[in-house]
Amino acid sequence: MTDPRPRAHRYLIALPQTVIVGLLLALLGGCASLPEQSLEQPHWQLRGKLAVVSPRGSGSGQLDWKMAGDQFEITLRGPLGAGAVQLTGRPAAAQLSRGGETLDGTFSQLAAPLFGAAVPIEALQHWADGRPAPPPLAAASQLHYDDRQRLAGFEQAGWQISLSRYDSATTLPAKLVGRRADERFTLLVQSRGGQ
Repeated sequence: MTDPRPRAHRYLIALPQTVIVGLLLALLGGCASLPEQSLEQPHWQLRGKLAVVSPRGSGSGQLDWKMAGDQFEITLRGPLGAGAVQLTGRPAAAQLSRGGETLDGTFSQLAAPLFGAAVPIEALQHWADGRPAPPPLAAASQLHYDDRQRLAGFEQAGWQISLSRYDSATTLPAKLVGRRADERFTLLVQSRGGQ
């Protein structure tokens, strides 16, 4: 007997990593249009570990995220080498690949079934860089700073954002935690490049 759900729906809900992949998709929301560049020399790169806890599922994975202009390439590898998911393309024409299966669509089409609308996709790249997202997202509130006057946290779009583990050589946090109701994500940045 065949599964009555559409192929894309079966594929997208099949793994616990779907919530994590959704968060990765959300990270793309801050993609601003810049001059054309190659992903071999990205203007922004982040590597780290992403963990998500949500009523829809939980999981973690290694993250490799590159951006050049509006092009992106994100790879998420599960624990103990349990598969990899890759998202590539541009916001208007993206491709999600896992194993031998590939889904095509816009960034929004691929993001919606993976993570829904809980995390504002236009905010997460800014948050990963340790700053509130600019308009059109609502202004951040409840900003607070650590003893060295680095941003330690704020609230934006219903999310409580905590920033910590600042490297003494940079003004960028190595740890980002977001909480909203019963959802939580943690991003541990292991390296950055192309800033």
